[in-house]
Amino acid sequence: MLTDADGTIFTRSDKVEQWVGQKLDMPASPIGADGAVRAANEAGADSVIAVAASLLAVLTLTTHLAAYWIARYISTPILDLANTTLGVTAGQSGRRATESGPREIAELARKFNTMMDEHERYVASQEALAERDRRIEDLIQNRTVLVREVHHRIKNHLPGLLGLIEDCQRRRPEVASDLETLQGQILSLAVVHGLQARQVSEDLQLGELLRQQVDLLQHSHEGLDVVIEEDSAVGERVISNGDAVPIALVITELLINARKHGTGRINVRLFRAEGAVWIGIGNPVIGCGGVDVATGEGFGTGLGLVKAMLVNLGEITISCANDHFQADVTLPEQLAEMP
Repeated sequence: MLTDADGTIFTRSDKVEQWVGQKLDMPASPIGADGAVRAANEAGADSVIAVAASLLAVLTLTTHLAAYWIARYISTPILDLANTTLGVTAGQSGRRATESGPREIAELARKFNTMMDEHERYVASQEALAERDRRIEDLIQNRTVLVREVHHRIKNHLPGLLGLIEDCQRRRPEVASDLETLQGQILSLAVVHGLQARQVSEDLQLGELLRQQVDLLQHSHEGLDVVIEEDSAVGERVISNGDAVPIALVITELLINARKHGTGRINVRLFRAEGAVWIGIGNPVIGCGGVDVATGEGFGTGLGLVKAMLVNLGEITISCANDHFQADVTLPEQLAEMP
């Protein structure tokens, strides 16, 4: 039951089809009832739309927030890894990536950090090796300087010894011939030490050693005729410091022997044949005595020294025919290597 302003009572049907005004005693208008229903329906629809709009706004905001969070969750570790990579490339080897984010990205960052740790250990080991190599190089250079100085001092002291021998030759002519051999040996050593004092490397070129020995003999015996025939490729081969002295003494003894017993030009050859390096020294002689390399028969002091020097080093072959004496020394190719 409803009451209007002047106290008139009116009712609404249960089916809400019409309103009845008891004051005017008039039938309810069907049109008026339909309008009321329409208005109520529109009001309800507006409410539904409003609620739906609110829900849509909340859903949109939630979606944007979720998308933003997911994007940050994925992109942040990726950007950090990219920046770390750029930093390492720029020389910041100590930088490391943050191991966060999705499992795959965190695993990638972890492997990147492991790789950088291994790289740093490798770099540190290489630097340690480089430092060790520098120290070794310094030691080698110091040793080389010291060795060259030793060779220089030995060479400088040998002339004094030679002077004593020459004085003895003048005072004791009966032993002058034997002392000449000793003199040649000392001069041969002086040549070796002189060459080693000038060179940075301790290895000597075989050709240069041979030429120096010949020059020494010609300087000691004016007018001595010596011709050298040298294969340049063989002459460039180098021999070690330990082999230089015995080879130099062998060359000297053969040259002195050729000068003592020969009558003409001394021919010296340096060549390669049959897989070996050959040093041949020969000259004319008056008569050929029987010489046997195996037994040493016919060997004088000089040839005996040559045979002893070539033990475990090389071989010597001696021939004498038609008034020509020939001594050939063969050295293994590995003994005289290419530089």
